[in-house]
Amino acid sequence: METYAELLRRTERVLAAAGIEDARYEARVLAAEAAGHDVSWLLSRRSDPVGWTPEQTARFERMLARRICREPLQYILGVWEFYGRPFRVGPGVLIPRADTETVVEEAMSLCGRLPAPTAADLCAGSGCIGITLALERGLRLTEVELGETAASYLAANIAALAPGVSLVRADVLDPARLAALPRVGLVVSNPPYIPTADVAGLSAEVRQEPGLALDGGEDGLRFYRAISENAPLLPGGWLVYEVGAGQAEDVRWIMERNGYGGIHIRRDANGIPRAVSGQAQ
Repeated sequence: METYAELLRRTERVLAAAGIEDARYEARVLAAEAAGHDVSWLLSRRSDPVGWTPEQTARFERMLARRICREPLQYILGVWEFYGRPFRVGPGVLIPRADTETVVEEAMSLCGRLPAPTAADLCAGSGCIGITLALERGLRLTEVELGETAASYLAANIAALAPGVSLVRADVLDPARLAALPRVGLVVSNPPYIPTADVAGLSAEVRQEPGLALDGGEDGLRFYRAISENAPLLPGGWLVYEVGAGQAEDVRWIMERNGYGGIHIRRDANGIPRAVSGQAQ
């Protein structure tokens, strides 16, 4: 009977042949998921025979086949961790990324300076930014998302993690819809910021994420212009964005042109300018 060590080596070879960059890590994650345990449990039993039920074996083979087809690992697992909490994800919602924790850290650094302990998360997706802030800083939060499928994951994450959070379906490019939202002390947003012409060149995995959450218009800055102009902020409130590589100075200029002061740019763990914040005057 095949041991876990042999299963992992075989799976790693299959994933590597399919072009998966971190095949060893992903082989371990998929096998652990099928086994119903974490990776540390799996590695502690490398010499044990696998001994799965037919149902476990079939599930593992299905997950492996999906990953070979370059479906994102996070969608296959159905849950992905952000800031130490599990967020439900799947096709139709943007996957939480470690870089986005930079936005949370920037927003948390401003919470002592807000005119009110209220916040709105625009283009919320899974809700990872807003829900994390609500839980970490006790903010009264409104999550705003347009996509129907993304909103269903958002609703599930609110129910599981932060039942007091409100959800509004709205297009943030519509000034009237933003004007109808309650004014808050903090607005956070990880909007679509990939230039339209660049979307086709993204990795096979990223192209499976919703285009609604990726395409930021011709120059990638469409949403920054709209939100900076119409953000539902109280006087003295703060706006915090996630930005793509190379966009921070453009977003700074957009915010300054719309009257924001105290602009601050925060770098992520890789040294890339990732969060831009400013105060409404």
